[in-house]
Amino acid sequence: MSLPRQRTSTTSARRYPLPEPLPWAAVALPLAVAEDALARLDQHLATSPIRNGWCARTDFADACASLALQGDLIHFEDLVLHDADRDRQAPSQELTRAHAVLRTRRRIVAEPGWATSPTGLAALSDDPDGAGGQDAIPAPAVPSIDTAEGEGDLPEVDHAFSAELDDIDALIARFSRLLADTGSVREKSSLVYDLSNGIGTGPLIGVQSGPFVARGATPLISPAKRVGVAQPG
Repeated sequence: MSLPRQRTSTTSARRYPLPEPLPWAAVALPLAVAEDALARLDQHLATSPIRNGWCARTDFADACASLALQGDLIHFEDLVLHDADRDRQAPSQELTRAHAVLRTRRRIVAEPGWATSPTGLAALSDDPDGAGGQDAIPAPAVPSIDTAEGEGDLPEVDHAFSAELDDIDALIARFSRLLADTGSVREKSSLVYDLSNGIGTGPLIGVQSGPFVARGATPLISPAKRVGVAQPG
């Protein structure tokens, strides 16, 4: 079944074009079936002999799909080989980003509380000044040439104290930026909507009273249909 298209404006608030009234009689049953299948997926996988393989393949597929939404196509096989350190050639920047998405998915599964913690939210929202960098492992100090050859006598550096000073500087910079910001933090949060093109929560307005599957799929489909995967704005 195909829904009629409607012309929308790209300058003001963007909404996913939905027919009025929405033909729920035609779409309610397929949505209910899909909703029921998703609700029972964990139950089916819990007793399935292919559970681990299915989950692993889904992680790879989701990483490739995440890059596809940004306009970068990654071959499934290349990502599998890169994850196993069996690259056929030098990995590209896109392949490295896809592998970062893959590792993030695995960390979310291994540490369920990390994704909703301040550290996880800062890391997932690409906030360099947030809490995402607090659990990063500091890079080891590189000795100078004189020290490496035994000819120098440099004083030892207290790396723990230096790390604390860096954390204090980052905290001061963050609070200074928040105090100077005259807008609402909630209105500007990148977790609520996409800052690059102003899309995200707008498409949900037309399906707030609909099934959960429709509300979950709308923000994923509407950006790609409006701006294309290779046009981020």
